[in-house]
Amino acid sequence: MLTFLFKHPLIIALGFGLIVLSLYLAWRKHNLLLSGHLADGEVVELVPHSGSKGGPTYSVRVAYTQSDGAKAEFETTFSTNPPMHQLGEKVRVVCYPGDTTPDILAFADLYLFPWACFCAGVFVLLMCTGFAFGPYLIDSVYLPHLTNPDPLKTLNLLK
Repeated sequence: MLTFLFKHPLIIALGFGLIVLSLYLAWRKHNLLLSGHLADGEVVELVPHSGSKGGPTYSVRVAYTQSDGAKAEFETTFSTNPPMHQLGEKVRVVCYPGDTTPDILAFADLYLFPWACFCAGVFVLLMCTGFAFGPYLIDSVYLPHLTNPDPLKTLNLLK
């Protein structure tokens, strides 16, 4: 088991790195959300972009009212197909002090990337665990039940 860990430290570091990155990004977004204020918004446009596979993807343009009563709009930084929100849909918008772009108050809009990094990190570590302990598990579960643990002797290939 330890031989796998020592042979592949970069894979294990990648798994832990993805988890640490995801926790940092989620923590940063959480602290930013605590400094914001809530506003009502509405999806006013689905902005098409050319997707990586040739089809269109859509980012969302949202109109909202700032705390001082001024009207403002912003466009999400990512695009999806199908769109994450529908045209005319009412959304909750979190506005931040300074020039920070507002966010739509929804899990996928706020934490999709950190969640994907976390899941990928856990997956990488689980795969490492499986490859590290897999041979021992196979030997302990199956070898005691096999009637012919050495098939080469049975075939008379070994003398």
